[in-house]
Amino acid sequence: MADVFVFNTTLPGVSWQSLVACSYSDTVAVFRFQFVNDPVDLQQTELQAHEISQALRYHRQEDRNRFVYARRMLRILVGRYVKKKPNELIFKPGINNKPEIENTPEWHMNVSHSGGGLP
Repeated sequence: MADVFVFNTTLPGVSWQSLVACSYSDTVAVFRFQFVNDPVDLQQTELQAHEISQALRYHRQEDRNRFVYARRMLRILVGRYVKKKPNELIFKPGINNKPEIENTPEWHMNVSHSGGGLP
C-alpha cells in the first residue's frame, strides 16, 4: 500500500503532513485517508482470520473494501508506532467491539468512517 497524503480543509490551525513526515512518537495522533475502492484479495492481506470473517459479513463489496482498507491502514500506522510489522500485530475485539492490541493495554485507538474518507 502506497503512502498517502494526509490533508485537512476544515480545521484552521491544524497542519496536516504526508504520512512519511510523521514521527510516530506522538501521544495523540489523527490521520485522515481518502478511501480507494480497489478490489482486495483477502487472503493476500495482513488481516487475521476474525477480521477476514468480519469483512465477509458485509454484503456490498464497497463496504467490505472500506473495512479492509481501514484495518490495513490501522495495522500499518500502529505497527510504525510500536515498531512491528502489520502482520505481527494481534488485534482482539475490545470494549464495544473496538480493536485492541493484544498485550498492549496502554494503546487506545478508534477508526471512523465518513463518506469516502477515513478520518
